[in-house]
Amino acid sequence: MQENTKLTKKIMRRVFALYVLRQALRPRTRYAGLGIIALIIVASVSLKDIAVNAFSAASSYERFFYYVADALVTTEVFVQVALLCFLVLSVLAIRDICLYCLAATFTLARRRA
Repeated sequence: MQENTKLTKKIMRRVFALYVLRQALRPRTRYAGLGIIALIIVASVSLKDIAVNAFSAASSYERFFYYVADALVTTEVFVQVALLCFLVLSVLAIRDICLYCLAATFTLARRRA
């Protein structure tokens, strides 16, 4: 009887994990996460100083690339992780928008045919 209860709990944990994963992968959740991470990044760094330094390093592409690489490497780990999450969520958001536009285009083409 105890084995049956353990098996039931194990199965329910897996079902719950899949449910949480599916909820996290919904576009609305990703957009909310994107906004929250953007707010965290804005609150964690000085955008004014970044803009001033970026414009001073923008005299050549090579200097600008080295500035960005150095800034990313020397920043705090928290900001690095937030930037990585922001980048991943941005790519997923762009993919969602492209897929939506593609689906809308095909829907319009089918209606005209």
